[in-house]
Amino acid sequence: MCTQYGVPHSVSQAWRIGRAVALCRKRNTLKDVPRAILDLQNGACLFVGKIIDVQREVRKGFTWGEVTIVPLLEEEEEDAVSPPGFTLPVQPDDRLVIPFQNENLYAYIESAAGEKKIHVTVPDLITVLDSQNGAALGTPDYRYGLRVTVIALAGHPSWTTTPEGLRCGGPEAFG
Repeated sequence: MCTQYGVPHSVSQAWRIGRAVALCRKRNTLKDVPRAILDLQNGACLFVGKIIDVQREVRKGFTWGEVTIVPLLEEEEEDAVSPPGFTLPVQPDDRLVIPFQNENLYAYIESAAGEKKIHVTVPDLITVLDSQNGAALGTPDYRYGLRVTVIALAGHPSWTTTPEGLRCGGPEAFG
């Protein structure tokens, strides 16, 4: 049953990602955590910035809300080099907004003019990393002022290419 419905090699993949993060911490190269993860898993670095707003409410047993992230100002950046794989063109006034229902549902860039463009959605995994220590953050960990790196990891084909996977874990499953 597990082989029919489960994602193969997910435990070993989680171990490899954890090991890569641990090695970055050991070497004191925390800025390399996103690249180390992306070297192991198909994905992209979406955004580097700081959290400026978090909204949460509990409805029907779920924590609903959204987190808003803005790019770091030039004087806030520790070095001038963007993480490898940084793919989204970002303007200084852009905001990355991630709505969530216990888990991150999708991520979009909102421009200063109010234009919104979705860049990733479930069933792909949207991961917010603490830029200071490389830890993955759950939605309860989001707080004002926290420096973060947002990466998107490609979902397994059983989630992204099958009607059943999309029905159970895609955008429609979350309304």
